[in-house]
Amino acid sequence: MKQAKSLLVFVLFSALPYLLLVGSLTVLFDGNARTFWRSLVTILAIRLLFALLDTAGVFLWRKLYARRTSRENAL
Repeated sequence: MKQAKSLLVFVLFSALPYLLLVGSLTVLFDGNARTFWRSLVTILAIRLLFALLDTAGVFLWRKLYARRTSRENAL
């Protein structure tokens, strides 16, 4: 139970900057609830895109460079 509670706290603190940014944008552009949710989905989609690109980059680096280096060190 304690682990689930700490995970929930971590998720809430991670989401806080996104919620503050989206709330600020909604107020800045005189938006309503629909603008808030659209902005939040857009920001999270962009974040997901960058996370996927970062994962693909690490995978390619591991596949192309690190494997060769570990083989050379083993010999």
